[in-house]
Amino acid sequence: MRNRSDRNKIMTKFDAPKFVSSQPRYRVFLLGMRGAGKTIFLSSLHHQFLSTVFHIKPGSYAQEDALKKVFNHISGSDTEWPPGTQAVVEYEFQCRQVTVKGSQPLFRMVFSDYPGGSLDDQASLRDDVRTRIRNQTKRAQAVIALIDGQKVLQSILDPDFPIEKDINTICERLMDGVEKPVVFLVTKWDILRPHYSLRRVRDELFKVPAFRNFVETRRDIGFPIDLIPVSAVGFDFAEFDEAVNRMKKKVGARPRPYYVEIPLYLTVVDQYLKWRDGTKNFWARNTISENIKKILVQFWKNDKDFKIGFSFITFSLNQLLCSFKVFQKNVGDRITSLAQEADVNIQQTVADREATISVIRKQNESFLAKLRKDFPESDLTRDIPTQDNGLET
Repeated sequence: MRNRSDRNKIMTKFDAPKFVSSQPRYRVFLLGMRGAGKTIFLSSLHHQFLSTVFHIKPGSYAQEDALKKVFNHISGSDTEWPPGTQAVVEYEFQCRQVTVKGSQPLFRMVFSDYPGGSLDDQASLRDDVRTRIRNQTKRAQAVIALIDGQKVLQSILDPDFPIEKDINTICERLMDGVEKPVVFLVTKWDILRPHYSLRRVRDELFKVPAFRNFVETRRDIGFPIDLIPVSAVGFDFAEFDEAVNRMKKKVGARPRPYYVEIPLYLTVVDQYLKWRDGTKNFWARNTISENIKKILVQFWKNDKDFKIGFSFITFSLNQLLCSFKVFQKNVGDRITSLAQEADVNIQQTVADREATISVIRKQNESFLAKLRKDFPESDLTRDIPTQDNGLET
């Protein structure tokens, strides 16, 4: 009997994030073929978190404007779909949680977006571009792999549709980071849901040996892997025109993104919470007033220049203040007072941060519970069919 992964117990392996302004900085790589909707997904993700309790803020006005421009372009029912990404682009976000004391910074994340054609026709790329894409996959703390829902639909309708090529390419690239947090997204769920269940979609994907082998590899080493249906525009916004094999917008419709926030929670937020659990928090476990006091007193005793300079000032102001001994006592009392104040402030900061983390943890658990309730088959490590006879393994 093979081991099944337990998301609540298993922490997938990833390179430790770098710290920027005392916050962990996670790198997320968006992996997908041409037309899968990577840039549209990212703009919808930004839109979903514009004014929520947990929200993300782009690192610059230029990035913010670029993402808004894409989403506004999508929103127009009389406009065509925005063109695909033409260059490798990185979007950095500051992730924050709104509390009664204001917006609390938590961590940063960087999404790497690249031209989908880079995978479709790698032979046409310069060696340095191909190397950069491969390195970004390896460096990422999490990978979000997007599978084009339109192509899945075409594959279901036409057994000869060549979706296997796309899946093979994606799985080959994922092997560069098989041990990292990874989720699969089925994009354009709005055109699949009226006709097919997620179970039917995953059965179609499991027909591809590379997909099944990758999932089994994750399962065998005890790492979770999920298949999440998402729609960057939501339902009743566009429809698939089989005559021209294209998505067409409906007149007067407005985008309502569906499930785009869940991949963020199951990758970066999930890892951030586990990192918090595994990190020793000095401030939460120690009373620091005595430590601060000892440091300051030791500095007073041992630093000759400081002591001489301070004594000179004391001598000069002696008649205005009091005797040196009295002043020295006042300094000692002040050191103790400052240390105690620092202790109270830090302990309060720790308490506030832990309360914030508790809220985020509940949100994370809520999103995972919702996914499992709406789509029990989203856990790919369970009920894996074999390629030959459809029996579960």
